[in-house]
Amino acid sequence: FPRGTVIGMEAGGYSWWFERLMEELGHNLRLGHPGTIARKRVSRHRNDRRDAEHVLGLLVRDDFPEVWRCNPKQREQKKVIRYRVKLVRERSRWINTLRALVYNFNLQIKRGHLSLAARERIRQLRMGEELESLRDELLERITQLDTRIRELEGKISAWAHEDSQATRLMTMPGMGVNTSLYLVLALGPTSRFRRVKKVVSYVGLDSVEGSTDNPHKKRRYGSISKQGDRTLRWLLGQAAVSATRHNPALKRFYRRLLHRKGMPVARVAASRKLLVWAWVLLRDEIDYAEFLRRGSVSGPA
Repeated sequence: FPRGTVIGMEAGGYSWWFERLMEELGHNLRLGHPGTIARKRVSRHRNDRRDAEHVLGLLVRDDFPEVWRCNPKQREQKKVIRYRVKLVRERSRWINTLRALVYNFNLQIKRGHLSLAARERIRQLRMGEELESLRDELLERITQLDTRIRELEGKISAWAHEDSQATRLMTMPGMGVNTSLYLVLALGPTSRFRRVKKVVSYVGLDSVEGSTDNPHKKRRYGSISKQGDRTLRWLLGQAAVSATRHNPALKRFYRRLLHRKGMPVARVAASRKLLVWAWVLLRDEIDYAEFLRRGSVSGPA
């Protein structure tokens, strides 16, 4: 094809190599939303040729549902943050395994990271030859993960402090470098979203509705849709736990829901409110102090 040819394809995983190849060849690659492309099909018969003709028809009619993409450097940063999240969750699994092991020897360790004092107490336990070998292996794995996670966090922290938007989000209590930077990378330009509901839906924190058109019947809402970036939802959940301890406004909101709805619902609601506040900061280009001065704590969410 000549340089500048428009090429359309459905967005999917493991296509970075093809995107780079099209950029090197000088073509205009457009990625479309798979779900929207599927809804625009008329025939239920599917094969590779029919799918290609369908995508071509959408391009010709200028009806192609193109999705937003971050640049290659931002994709690499997102990949590093996702890898760090996987290592953190893996470390938590090994810590829980070690904690369950020492419980059998009447040693109770607090939840969370293992302190140096706790590790020394675990090493001094007399557990038998096989279990002591297992204990030492678990401690070694946790230490290796600690070292690797610290290395990644150093890189992520440097990237976050170089980004003005991520630095703006870090002024909010509970928003660390990982959540702030990943949120900026995942959302992209704020002009993409017309309303707060669009942002919440994009992340997958919106409630699934199962109501009818009958105005006399009660509107029914279920669990969240979970259609967005699950890494972002996990990071927001972790940030919400910290924010409910250090942010008075979010703490009151969380405690109110905690007694009415329980912890899972309250934590998801706190994550959603934290997301909305963060989007307002990015949209208006203000820090959290200015956000509070405007009296917008209860308004946007």
